[in-house]
Amino acid sequence: MTANKPIRIICLVLASLITAAILLAGGYVAYVALQYNRIADNAELSVVNAQSQSVRAGETYSVPSMEIEGYTP
Repeated sequence: MTANKPIRIICLVLASLITAAILLAGGYVAYVALQYNRIADNAELSVVNAQSQSVRAGETYSVPSMEIEGYTP
């Protein structure tokens, strides 16, 4: 009987860890599903800070950029 005791303890610990992982994953999925909030389809949206100028074809435009040292996407 004493030879089976360590194996039984190991199985119990593994079963507990697997159960905890399943509960954690299930809890996360439930949290994400409950917190999900979607904007209604065809919702009327208002324009904030509308620009009076528009882009014209045939003109050259420049866009400023900045390199951040050590950043790699």
